[in-house]
Amino acid sequence: MTNEDTIRALEAVKALTGPPISFDRAVSPHLSYAMAKIHSATDRGPAQSWRRKGAAMTLAGIKRGPLGADEKAEIARLALTLKKPMPGPIARRLDRHPATVKWHMLSHGLLEYAPRYGARPYRRAGGSMVNPYTPAQDRRLLRLRRGGAGFPEIAAILTREFGVKRTAHSVQVRCIMLAASADAPAAEAPA
Repeated sequence: MTNEDTIRALEAVKALTGPPISFDRAVSPHLSYAMAKIHSATDRGPAQSWRRKGAAMTLAGIKRGPLGADEKAEIARLALTLKKPMPGPIARRLDRHPATVKWHMLSHGLLEYAPRYGARPYRRAGGSMVNPYTPAQDRRLLRLRRGGAGFPEIAAILTREFGVKRTAHSVQVRCIMLAASADAPAAEAPA
């Protein structure tokens, strides 16, 4: 899409959205890409706009709720037959949210997950704090879990030892994520 096409698309969007949008072409080299995304999201139905390659992903038309048995079977079939089984393309085929498909794939061993470290704590828009797990916390969690501790007990120990609030649910989710990882840190040797 050329800059002229982008301007025409922007004018079409302006006509649909109301007050004029002013912009300077020199401000962003990615303007044409961003405007193409806006254009593709406005000239197509919400369920179709995320199907086209390079189009904006709108999630208004997707199915909500738990996955059905047929959807789970289809995810497993696609994960085992596709060259690159990624949650996004599979989710598009099923009209499901990519995070729903990704979680199902992670929790059923259909997707490998590499834990990321180094992220800083941050505050969500709603005000709650997010404290990412560290390698030391993961090692301790794995040691406790392999020792037979339950999720609530592990959460209490991690909270006490590291000073970061952990819940039984967050510990359970982290255990599933670490189980899906080939790069999970090894558990500490017993003291």
